[in-house]
Amino acid sequence: MKQYIVIRKDLRNRKGEKVRTGKLIGQASHGILNVFAREVREKGFCSDIEEYLCGDYKKIVLGVSSEEELVTLYDSLVKDGVVVEIVEDLGLTEFNGKTKTCFVTGIVKECSLLEGLSLY
Repeated sequence: MKQYIVIRKDLRNRKGEKVRTGKLIGQASHGILNVFAREVREKGFCSDIEEYLCGDYKKIVLGVSSEEELVTLYDSLVKDGVVVEIVEDLGLTEFNGKTKTCFVTGIVKECSLLEGLSLY
């Protein structure tokens, strides 16, 4: 069991600089909490969640090159029935306005739609 985190590699802050690592970790954390809360609300504390929490907590962090690629993959996962949450930053500290930064899948065995993406 594992969880996939997919982060945009093209993100830049208001100054045009690469976004701080801490900001990206925060964005991924929002996604992890959101998707976990959704799974517990929808499924209850089921065997998949228990197996994941009692196991290795595997997380695979992948990168995409643009918002368009992020949204296209997200839409494909939703259509395929994968539980997934997209994270949109409000733009209060780093970005100029709302910005889609990453998405996080629910707990899955494998996710063929994400094969071929490179590690972040």
